[in-house]
This record gives sequence, structure tokens and C-alpha cells, in this order.
Amino acid sequence: MKTSVSKLRMAGTAAVTALALALSVAGAAAQQGQGQGQGQGQGQGRGMGMGMGGGQGAMQRMQDLDTDGDGVLSPAEASAWHEMAFAAMDGDGDGTLTKAEFMSVSFGPGGGTGPRAGTRKEARFADADQNNDGVITLQEFTSSGNARFTAADFNKDGRVTVQEFWASHAR
Repeated sequence: MKTSVSKLRMAGTAAVTALALALSVAGAAAQQGQGQGQGQGQGQGRGMGMGMGGGQGAMQRMQDLDTDGDGVLSPAEASAWHEMAFAAMDGDGDGTLTKAEFMSVSFGPGGGTGPRAGTRKEARFADADQNNDGVITLQEFTSSGNARFTAADFNKDGRVTVQEFWASHAR
């Protein structure tokens, strides 16, 4: 069983980085808005322009998560990622995430070393730890992720488009 868990962790590590960026960290890049934005004019200010190729990278990550290729993230795609990400982050395989396990994962490019990265991760851990016992269960992790997915679905059609996920992180 250790072999399959180990393989799942290795396979899930890339997915952890990809969706975490798509649903959690992409806002930082979207907020910068420097350079030639993805179809958004010059992309200056808090617009959708990712600049310096950032939009293309985010598009690629979104495509990687969009397993059915329909151009949007469905609740099933997000839930599948949450389960895989949880397994990849659960370093000791005990079915819970400690704060140390959660904080040790890099959510996106740059290793999560920006001035606000630690504060944001601390807040996300606290939000996910619904019963305040200092660990996050799979149920708490998926519940928190589902809430973020629902909040990003601005038009409430049950799907998150690239534009919705960028806009959800620009706030």
C-alpha cells in the first residue's frame, strides 16, 4: 500500500501546484497585470492581463485541470483534484494535514515566498480547519475547496471559466 500512496503523492505533486495556482494563487499574477495581457489590451493595473507570458501559463494549467477538455472546470474536476492534492500533501499518510504539511507545499511559481504568501496560506489553513483541532481532514479540505469553487462561479452555472477564476482572485 505504501507504494501506491507514494506513487499517488508523486503524481499528485504536479497537480497540487497546477490547481492551487489555478484556484488559489493565480490572483496574485492577475493583480500584477503587467505587459501584454491575454486579450485585455495592455493589461495594466488590476485587469485580466497576465503579462510576460503569465496568461499563457495559467491557460495551460487550466487546460491541464480541465480533464474533459470543455474549457471550464466542473465541480467533479475540482473535487477530483482536491482528493489528489490532499493525498499528495499528506506526507505521513495518516489521513490528516498538519499545519506543517500544509505550509510546506508550494502553491504556484516562486515557491510561495512572496511577502503575502505565508499569511494567505495561514488563513487558508485556518479556514479549512473547520473544527479548529489543528489538522485538516479530507472532508474539511474538500469542503473548503468546494466553497472556493462555488465562490468563483460568479454566474452560478456550476462551472468555473478561466475568466471567473481570474476575477475571483482579483478581489
